[in-house]
Amino acid sequence: MACECHSISCTRRGCRSSRYSCHASTWAPLDAGIVVLPQRFATLRQVGYDGWISVKDFTTELPLADRVRENLRYLRASLNR
Repeated sequence: MACECHSISCTRRGCRSSRYSCHASTWAPLDAGIVVLPQRFATLRQVGYDGWISVKDFTTELPLADRVRENLRYLRASLNR
């Protein structure tokens, strides 16, 4: 199966891409996505950023109330690292 990542130098087996990094195009909860939020928040703190941050979760495995509760828990934990 060929990779659909559309990225250069992809290392996935069977990928015919000629672009940069490889990632799968699937929705994931905030705590399982390709962006490491605690690291991103730490970097923003280091440079003195104090503006708004928005995140989106398009997953549907959990009911909305559960998703919001889990994402809020993860975001709070990520901000405090």
